[in-house]
Amino acid sequence: MANMVKRLLFTTTRLLFRHAGNCCPAVFARWGLYLWGKTNRPPWRSWELRILQSSRRESISIENEIVALYHWGHGRQKILLLPGWNSRASHFRNYIERLTARGYEVIGIDPVGHGHSSGSWTNIRQYLAVIQAVGDKHGPFHTVIGHSFGGFCIPYALNRFNLSSKAVLLATPNDLMWLFERFTEIVQAPASVREQMQHQVEQLLGDDCWQEYSVGEQAKHLAHRPAMIVHDIEDIGVPVSHARENQAAWPQSRLLVTRKLGHHRVLRHPSAVKPVIQFITE
Repeated sequence: MANMVKRLLFTTTRLLFRHAGNCCPAVFARWGLYLWGKTNRPPWRSWELRILQSSRRESISIENEIVALYHWGHGRQKILLLPGWNSRASHFRNYIERLTARGYEVIGIDPVGHGHSSGSWTNIRQYLAVIQAVGDKHGPFHTVIGHSFGGFCIPYALNRFNLSSKAVLLATPNDLMWLFERFTEIVQAPASVREQMQHQVEQLLGDDCWQEYSVGEQAKHLAHRPAMIVHDIEDIGVPVSHARENQAAWPQSRLLVTRKLGHHRVLRHPSAVKPVIQFITE
């Protein structure tokens, strides 16, 4: 029943954008910006609850929101985990277990609007504010691992916050404009709405946000930071071409292309997890 309601709402939203958007593009642009940043929390699974029960919990306040942090292990060297959109720290369970077994302290966050953190809407600027606050309090880190949108934030954070010595990007898009265009295509926003929405994004994030938050643009300045980029060739959420472009722009990066894992199983499957652990520990 819940899935049926979601499909109905999605279909209705697309119809409204497609057929009514041109009538009042500024209004639909504001709605579109809200929907683009709206987050959803998937149901909790039993293995997630078990890994969270083994953590030491902490919270920090960012822009009137409460952000949940989790600590595992007690090692001298620390690893930071950055979940993707609509994901959370517990989804890194296989990395957490293997890294703590090797003596690292692992710190995971639930971004605003995700997991046990407060809120239901966020954006890259706010996510980066969370990363900066965690880095100021617990960094610098040995390695930062980010999945999807979490990985997208890493190059900017490395340049601005001196966050870590190494980086791992899992299934990571490389371009903010691509994310924007993908969303507007999904909701079938007409050109007039896209133009207004783009203007509102630039008001929120800055006129140069499309270049400033580009992974390739930021990676050019990270010649001294080793990175590993992992992407599945069958990822339908973010094409593998993004990973190839990220690797080409990042001088000290290596690329691992997996098969049959899609967008999410790179967080769990040994063919992705084991090489990442080896990269971190070498």
